[in-house]
Amino acid sequence: MAKSTIRIILALGPKRQVACAIRANGESEAMEFIRNLDERAQVKLAALFQRMSDFGYLSKEKFKQLQDSESISEFRSDGNRLLCFLDGPIFVLTHGFSKGSQKTPKSQIERARTIRAEYFDAKKRCQRGCEG
Repeated sequence: MAKSTIRIILALGPKRQVACAIRANGESEAMEFIRNLDERAQVKLAALFQRMSDFGYLSKEKFKQLQDSESISEFRSDGNRLLCFLDGPIFVLTHGFSKGSQKTPKSQIERARTIRAEYFDAKKRCQRGCEG
């Protein structure tokens, strides 16, 4: 039987949800990134995700739509970045990285696009009965 889970919910609220995408290999790059952060950074991100879920928006210092990215956005906390996209009311995290410069590297945006494409392909398969 094929695995039907395509995301892991991190925060639920009246306005939005924040979740991690699960890739075709069964792993979640975003969840793995978060798990490898120290406890303080994890707590800050959890609070950020819950605020987004509760209110539906954050300041530009904490959340930003990336230019020329085909609807990829970025959660920001200290030097940590988690890229995401919207699936209805759900912000789906693709992966995270530690950012050293102001501009998000194109390779990171491309990685987010790849994960987004995998996510929607898996979602379509599940809507047809989770075959393959």
